[in-house]
Amino acid sequence: MTAWLITAVYSIRVLAGLFFRYGSFPLLLIAIILMVLQGLSALVLIKLFSKGSSIQKYLRGIELLFWIILSLFFGIDAYVSGASSFSPWALLIIAPIILNPCDPGNYSLYAAVLPSAIGIAEAAGAFSEGRPRYSLFVSIFFAFMLGSIARLRGLKRKAELDKALTLQKDREREIMKIKDAEVEIAARIQRTLLVDQKEEGPKEVELDALTVASSAVDGDFYGIIPYSDSEIDVLVGDVMGKGVPAALVGAALKGAFLRQALRLIVEKQGRLPNPFELVTAVHKAVVDQLMDLDRFATLQYIRFNAVHLTMTYVDCGHTPFIHYDASLGMCWIIQGSNLPIGFTDEQTYYAYTIPLSIGDRILFYSDGISEACNEKKELFGEMRLADIVRMNATLDPRELLRRILNTAMFFASAEGFKDDVTCIAVAIKPMDIFMITKSRDFSCEKQSLEGVRSFINLVLTEAAIQTNRDSITEAVVEGTEAVLQHIESARNAAGSDQLAASEQSGENQAIDSLEALDELEDLPGKKLLPTLMAYRVECRITDAWIHIRILYHGTSLPQKRGKELPLCKNHRPDATYVAKGQDNLAMVGLVFNR
Repeated sequence: MTAWLITAVYSIRVLAGLFFRYGSFPLLLIAIILMVLQGLSALVLIKLFSKGSSIQKYLRGIELLFWIILSLFFGIDAYVSGASSFSPWALLIIAPIILNPCDPGNYSLYAAVLPSAIGIAEAAGAFSEGRPRYSLFVSIFFAFMLGSIARLRGLKRKAELDKALTLQKDREREIMKIKDAEVEIAARIQRTLLVDQKEEGPKEVELDALTVASSAVDGDFYGIIPYSDSEIDVLVGDVMGKGVPAALVGAALKGAFLRQALRLIVEKQGRLPNPFELVTAVHKAVVDQLMDLDRFATLQYIRFNAVHLTMTYVDCGHTPFIHYDASLGMCWIIQGSNLPIGFTDEQTYYAYTIPLSIGDRILFYSDGISEACNEKKELFGEMRLADIVRMNATLDPRELLRRILNTAMFFASAEGFKDDVTCIAVAIKPMDIFMITKSRDFSCEKQSLEGVRSFINLVLTEAAIQTNRDSITEAVVEGTEAVLQHIESARNAAGSDQLAASEQSGENQAIDSLEALDELEDLPGKKLLPTLMAYRVECRITDAWIHIRILYHGTSLPQKRGKELPLCKNHRPDATYVAKGQDNLAMVGLVFNR
């Protein structure tokens, strides 16, 4: 504002000189130049202020400099031109005060000093050969009077505004204290209702959990429910949104799981409902309310059975979990295909069963940790989590979670966590269980299917399994054929047929010798992964289940959200799942109950 006013004053001086022939041409030219420079400086200052430049703290000094230059110009103008009817001193005295009447500093007084001195000198006749100008004395006096009145009223108004602002800030602080107290109470309630303390379950299944809220109250929740000495359930979820509304929805969902579990236990006369039945019952109970609220929740409901050494889970659109496979020394990233709860009322939920091994580690987590980003906007990601789990697989769950949290916090130290973080780590401890494990590598050709059929038959025969042996064998062949078709499609899409042929030629002899084996000896160095142009069929058998795993290099089989994986159409296993591994490894798992 001040810069534009001074520009206008220069333009008035130029116009007055042109119309009234007041002042010499060089002075008018100087006024034009100063007017242009003043206007340009005003534009530059506006640009700098809009960008939040640090020059703002020098604003008063810059404006004072403008007033001084303007006063000097008119002083020189008066000295060169002599007495005239155009005397700007009263305007130059009062303008800085009028423009900033509430300024408590001495800026306006300093700006008025020079024009006052020059104006008084001109009134005394300094520029008119000693002839005093009494009218100029009067105008300067009135300018001082009006400026003083404006300054006093401005300071009084500023004092009133400061007092009102102080009262407003006090009220806001009181409101914030009340809100903080309410949020703290809500956070304590949340820690009581949404986050369970560590529960004692089967001694063979050790677990621990942590949660870090991005705000005092969040939408993450988890529950640990030990049903017996052999079974323990884990619930982990994340409600869309943040704050108290998300926490209330999470509390309602957790309560719905407990109510439906109790109802089903009563209906089934004491029999524990399986995870599929429980999630389906909760979905039917809450889906209409969640859709009315325009909310949904991703979650996983998992049951660990220490007797059968299995993990049965229902995934409802949650982040994948990480399974450290102690037998191979690597991690698998596994995700179901179900949609979130509350997303649609037409969803049918599917349960998946994964047999485990002694020494395995399982990590469940929310997207707050996998989507944490650093200053380069890089995501922490699932693979970093998998690497941490693999490198620290010997730690107990509590230490593993601490290592994960420290690494993630260091990674996102500049940005911090943008979302709530929840992690649950599970360790399978040593136990007394009988397990047969056999594996064999095959070349990635359809001709190898007969070798797979022969291998599975031999394994089942050695394990004295007669019931459904043919059905199990054919289901494995169907699953293997689907894997081979997926591998071939991926290679054709990548245009790698020639590379495949060149790499296969050097490996066929070793693979053929493996397929020709009739004895069921474990492969040497069983933790070694299959070669690039081979896939591995692994068979594990216990008294409770038969677990067939097909390991291969490439992408995992695609899954459609909300749909069951249609892998084996004629002979269906009891459970089918797919997993993505490290080092470009993928896996299909087929589970048959005994």
